[in-house]
Amino acid sequence: MNSPENLVKKFILAYESWNDASFLASKNGENGRYESMKIATESYQILINTYCSKNVIPQGISFGSKSNHCLESEKIISSALSDDKAVIATKNTDTNGFVSDHEYHFEKENNEWKLRSLLYVDEDGQYECL
Repeated sequence: MNSPENLVKKFILAYESWNDASFLASKNGENGRYESMKIATESYQILINTYCSKNVIPQGISFGSKSNHCLESEKIISSALSDDKAVIATKNTDTNGFVSDHEYHFEKENNEWKLRSLLYVDEDGQYECL
C-alpha cells in the first residue's frame, strides 16, 4: 500500500502534468477553446478518480502557466497519521518567492489511502482547492 507521503508526491506530479498539458492545449488552440476545456475537465476528473475518495466532488478546474502544485518546489513539512486518517502538510515556494501552504487530508477506503480534501492554508483560514 502506498503511504500518504508517497501519494502526495504522486498527486503533485500528476497534477503538474495535468496543469501543463491543459495550459499548453489551451494556448495552442488545436482543438478549439471549447474542446480544450472539455478535455482538461475530463482529464482532471481522471486525476480525481485516481487519487481521491469516491465522495469527493471537485470544484471547477483552474490551470495556468505555472502549476499550483510542483514537485520541484512543494515539499512535505509534516505528517500526522492514525489508523485510518492522515494529514500531510506541504510548503510550496514558487519561482517568484510566493509561499503557499497546503494540507492533504487522507482517509482509508477499502484499505487504501484516498485523498479526501486538499486545503490551501493561510493566516485567514483554510480553503478547499480540489
